[in-house]
Amino acid sequence: MMNQGTYLKDRLAKLKEQLTKLNERTKIWEMNIMMSQIQEGKPLNEFGTSELTGLVLFLDEKMKEIWKRTEYLGHETNLPLGAFSPNDDGIAENITVPDQWKPYRVLV
Repeated sequence: MMNQGTYLKDRLAKLKEQLTKLNERTKIWEMNIMMSQIQEGKPLNEFGTSELTGLVLFLDEKMKEIWKRTEYLGHETNLPLGAFSPNDDGIAENITVPDQWKPYRVLV
């Protein structure tokens, strides 16, 4: 039989996990809205610095996920023209354009 202290600790751990999942879903939802606004023509200067930084980090995370899937599927050799490839640090590097056109990474 479980005592009240153990029950409350287990319940608290479960609620923290649920909160983390909900925060992640909210972040994804907010980033999708922001990307839709950008696609519809909203200027970037109308967004706050924290919003843009969050978007850059979100997109960087998504690029890493895409490259992991690509490597898993073995399609890395079939990259389209203008594709990006992650270097050893996990930062995407453009493999088809001159160095001056390569994206830079925002450090927070």
